[in-house]
Amino acid sequence: LTAKKKDGKPMGLDVDLANLIADAMGVKAKIVFIPFAELLGSLQAGKIDMIISNMTMTPKRNLQVVFVGPYFMSGQAVLTTKSASASFQSLASLNKPDVPLAVPAGTTSAMIAKERLSKASVTVTKNMDDAVNLLVAGKVKVVLSDAVTSALATGRYKDKNLISSDPLTFEPIGIAIAGNDPHLTNWLENFLMLLKG
Repeated sequence: LTAKKKDGKPMGLDVDLANLIADAMGVKAKIVFIPFAELLGSLQAGKIDMIISNMTMTPKRNLQVVFVGPYFMSGQAVLTTKSASASFQSLASLNKPDVPLAVPAGTTSAMIAKERLSKASVTVTKNMDDAVNLLVAGKVKVVLSDAVTSALATGRYKDKNLISSDPLTFEPIGIAIAGNDPHLTNWLENFLMLLKG
């Protein structure tokens, strides 16, 4: 839900939401790019105040931080080539020894691969770009990632004939905050309700 423009500036739903929250609070948003796998640690260490970065509200993550939302609904999708897309229409179709796949580190994709794709040959990459590069180079047949991120990759690599499936899972996306500040939690819940209205 967040990407960089050609000039390096952030754009996307998450950036727009962060700016709306900051405006409503009367402060200026400072958007920072942190590798996805480092987001929770950065929040817990006080380096950032919120995570608004297409993060699925999972029970495991919710034990570490407070989530508000969801502000968006997503799910896992299969990113592959158009020629191979008919072979990969479900998670079960990926769970085979002859299916090399890549997943970005620290994501629900990596969790799902570990828990539900034990027979597949899984490569955990540093980030989505590295996973897509493996796909484009023919080193994996599939990238498992969030549906929005996968769809964005098809646009970025138009000349590579990539295709993204419809979501295969249900994933609510929320705002993560550190600690348990009931006032901030309540404020964010009410703000999201007003936005939806």
